[in-house]
Amino acid sequence: MGASVTSVALHEGADFSGPTLPDIDFAAMFVHRSTGTTQAPALAGCRDRAAVAQRTGWCESWLAQPAGWRALAGDEAPGRPGDPVYSDPPRSLGVETLRVFNALEHHSVGRKIRETPMNTPCIITVAITGSLPQKSDNPAVPISIAEQIESTHASFEAGATLVHAHVRNDDGSPTSDPERFGRLLEGLRKHCPGMIIQFSTGGRSGAGRERGGMIPLKPDMCSLATGSCNFPMRVYENSPDLVDWLAAEMQAHGVKPEIEAFDLSMIFKAVEMQKTGKIKGPLHVQFVMGVKNAMPVDRDVFEFYVATLKRLAPDATWTGAGIGRDQITLNRWSLELGGHCRTGLEDNVRLDRATLAPSNAALVKRIKDVAGAYNRRPATVAEARQLLGLTA
Repeated sequence: MGASVTSVALHEGADFSGPTLPDIDFAAMFVHRSTGTTQAPALAGCRDRAAVAQRTGWCESWLAQPAGWRALAGDEAPGRPGDPVYSDPPRSLGVETLRVFNALEHHSVGRKIRETPMNTPCIITVAITGSLPQKSDNPAVPISIAEQIESTHASFEAGATLVHAHVRNDDGSPTSDPERFGRLLEGLRKHCPGMIIQFSTGGRSGAGRERGGMIPLKPDMCSLATGSCNFPMRVYENSPDLVDWLAAEMQAHGVKPEIEAFDLSMIFKAVEMQKTGKIKGPLHVQFVMGVKNAMPVDRDVFEFYVATLKRLAPDATWTGAGIGRDQITLNRWSLELGGHCRTGLEDNVRLDRATLAPSNAALVKRIKDVAGAYNRRPATVAEARQLLGLTA
């Protein structure tokens, strides 16, 4: 069976900006720049611009222009000075020519392909403090309850609709003290009305069931790691018995868990717990990448996480969280693939290598500033609660 081959150049005068892509069916054949040999059809199966962007690493908005397709084909390099969306180089395809052709003879050249818009509002989570960062790392890290409330309020006004919170002792050390969590909860509800409040049950703040001592306060959400993994200097231990107890406490008090997935097994465990009734669905999962000795930042693994969660729990929502300099990387990948974003001084104290982040709000604003390039915008409080199945 023959296939009618169409060069990208033939589409230079076509309209690439609308909801359909002109005259293209994405089964792709690449010719290697140096050897001339045919490569695997890397775009085979793509049916819209979002899919092409995902496979190639190019931004969708660039592929909305004919020049983007010519650049993808290797005919010209994109000019994008000063655009923060393009501060990182695209993946190299190692191709001389991209040819897009109709895979079946009966597919006409005029066949239209409908684009699936990535327009779901993005829930921005701000992780304000964590257990480790100190003012010696960045003076903007909020330590006292009053500082945490003030920092969260500024982040809320900047566009964050979910706060992930730890509490500290007066000396800056982490704690699971329910009294401190209670004062924080009271202040956040007063000054950030409607904001989703999520407390950490992480292992640096306490041992065993002490880690869940704040759950009876009934915040909207609490974090729940469904397995153990290595951390930079220790094992992050979450025994099956402790995981079951934390989940049962959350269910008893009407608290929605956020599954902290530091590796693939934790996704499978969360799905199993939902199926057996230990977690009430739909799931909300956070993919954490970049913790030393745990899962590194890897695009292929990230996409596999997203695809696996969609396969196992189609109604689940998800957030991407990157540590350190990769915070913005995971923000961009999450915006691109339709997920939600986490930022904040817990995970990253800098805007770039040379610049400390002036506040949690500044990190929230950075997501807000790039979201439009992915046809996304920050979710409102009402939208965020609806997306996560939380009551108003």
